[in-house]
Amino acid sequence: MNDKKYSISAFFPCYNDKGTIGKLVEGITEELRKLTDNFEVIVIDDGSTDGSRDLLRKLQKKYDFLKVVFHKQNQGYGGALQSGFRTASKDLIFYTDGDAQYDVKELSLLYEKMTENIDFVNGFKIKRHDPWYRIVIGKIYHWIMKLMFGFKIRDVDCDFRLIRRSVFDKIDLRRKTGVICVEMITKFHQAKLRFVEVGVNHYDRTYGYSQFFNFSRLLRTFIDLFKLWWEIILLHSIKERSLKGINYDKKIEVKNSGVIRLQFYNDFSDGNLVIGESEKSVPFEIKRIYYINNLFNSDAIRGEHAHKKLKQIIFCINGSFILSLDDGINKQKITMDNPYYGIKLYTKLWHTMTNFSKDCVILVLANDYYKEDDYIRDYDKFLEYINKK
Repeated sequence: MNDKKYSISAFFPCYNDKGTIGKLVEGITEELRKLTDNFEVIVIDDGSTDGSRDLLRKLQKKYDFLKVVFHKQNQGYGGALQSGFRTASKDLIFYTDGDAQYDVKELSLLYEKMTENIDFVNGFKIKRHDPWYRIVIGKIYHWIMKLMFGFKIRDVDCDFRLIRRSVFDKIDLRRKTGVICVEMITKFHQAKLRFVEVGVNHYDRTYGYSQFFNFSRLLRTFIDLFKLWWEIILLHSIKERSLKGINYDKKIEVKNSGVIRLQFYNDFSDGNLVIGESEKSVPFEIKRIYYINNLFNSDAIRGEHAHKKLKQIIFCINGSFILSLDDGINKQKITMDNPYYGIKLYTKLWHTMTNFSKDCVILVLANDYYKEDDYIRDYDKFLEYINKK
């Protein structure tokens, strides 16, 4: 049971939905007022030509909390959803389609399930009310999607969802077509977001017609799905396998050290996002950052010192090198070759860096400013220092 009052953004993608969008805005307004005092309603008009725009302008004059985004040209279902997620400003984002095949009053069913340990609540159609051929194609489509993308959600195409807005600080959606639903749920699963599912009613379309079920659109959809599978399933799997078995997972045997793994998010079309946050994923306040590059001499030796008080974390963000650690009793060599993992270089730990690849780039995070008197640069004095302590 949800005892906390969240603020809510509710939005509808709208494309030639003049016959339904007005009632949806009125219905969701009534429902939101039951749930929270802090809400907004958003409509993303994706280039409608049936008079929806004129109606939305009239509704804006009636409701001061109504935001309307007008796309000059049709950007596709995925483009409309992306606009909605970007425009939303409240704690939670609820969205459903502008054709009114779902009852917005059932938002309360989702809201009840949005507890502190849940990231999104996904509806599923209790019974689908569509022509028989759409039901058959839909079942085949769902089966193929589960097989290709491996998600466990029962109804990926039920666009009746309640999502924490903070989710989109981590998840970047790119698809402009209806494939965005598969992209979104797959990326949610890869990010290990927590979810629950709630059965909702599905109704016959009362106005307009589906833009999806024609041969050319279906063909484009399956081509887009294959591209998506290639990017976020196949390449993701290759990347995950490449991370297994690396020696960072081995136990660090020396004292005053350990492994740090930064958060990273795969987006193979435009690279990966790697995040380190002071006093969160990095276990101290960061006061100094430095990096080492242009290591063209593979025989170079760096480090060869210890610190009395300074704490550091060292990363190899490109290329590779050998990090040798010595706590005065135990010694260990670690091959640094993965940008997502760092090694703690805490107090009273002698370290040396060797065997640099020509493309090696080393990044170090430190918890204090440079102080020469904190360095121990002679190994015999290092042994003497740690033994007297």
